[in-house]
Amino acid sequence: KNRFLAHIEKVKLVKGDVAVSLPAYLKTNPHLVVSLLYLDFDIYEPTVVALRHLIPRIPKGGIIAFDELNHEVWPGETIAVMQEMGLNKLRIERFPFGSTMSYAVIE
Repeated sequence: KNRFLAHIEKVKLVKGDVAVSLPAYLKTNPHLVVSLLYLDFDIYEPTVVALRHLIPRIPKGGIIAFDELNHEVWPGETIAVMQEMGLNKLRIERFPFGSTMSYAVIE
């Protein structure tokens, strides 16, 4: 309540299967721009769905954060990123406090 523009919603949590809920949400919110995308699905299929729908909505300077990139137990996120974005097109940065958490700034 003490924040500037506190009456404006800044975060929206949408419950459900991302393969169903994300396309439906985007249909009712065609204006959506994503400046920070945090991926923490662990597995391939939902990560691919999120990337396919949200990459076109990320402007230059936007950030994609990955929770399990290059993770031996959860390879799906890495495979999805390789397939949808190409690792050679991203400059991956690691967070100093986590061994698997990383991010890329869209250039």
